[in-house]
Amino acid sequence: MSHLQKMEYANKYQEIGGYRLIEKIGSGGMGDVYKAFNAVLNRTAAIKILHQKNMGERFKNEAYIQSSVSHPNIARLYEYLVTGDTACIIMEYVEGDSLDVYLHRRGKLSNEETENIVKQIAAALAHLHNRDILHRDIKPQNFKVQPNGTVTMLDFGIAKNKYTPKLTQQGYLVGTTEYMAPEQFQQLVQKNRMYGAWVF
Repeated sequence: MSHLQKMEYANKYQEIGGYRLIEKIGSGGMGDVYKAFNAVLNRTAAIKILHQKNMGERFKNEAYIQSSVSHPNIARLYEYLVTGDTACIIMEYVEGDSLDVYLHRRGKLSNEETENIVKQIAAALAHLHNRDILHRDIKPQNFKVQPNGTVTMLDFGIAKNKYTPKLTQQGYLVGTTEYMAPEQFQQLVQKNRMYGAWVF
């Protein structure tokens, strides 16, 4: 989708599911993410709008997996809906900086602060793995550090569990290359389920 098409799309969908779009806050392989506000619920949310129509099944799988988990270090999913021919995920809006921005801004962290961040990431991963869910894209950009110090996991775009349909072609890998563990390249992730904790 071209820049002009995205602008036209944003203008067309000023409101989705009772939420008014406020500003674009991110982009990914499948679509864009907007900050939005629901006046009736008095709630701010993040809305991910699918632009790549051929990714519909993967997008639906993302919503299914994220809605199945509840943990203080994982962003909550509020709703999955389809407006016209466009699918959307409405989820918790998380204040703060992404972990990569946070680390760049802060520089060297104290041992105590480093331990606090790592413990929260490990807690989120353990929660997923106890439910047979693999995130498959663990990297600093997919975590936010809130002003109160809470670390929150985001983006389940390529996550999978035992019910996930086969969405990746044979011989292909998904993930962010520079953060993938050797086990992923060898397709041995199931044997080392906590690999994501060490990518930082």
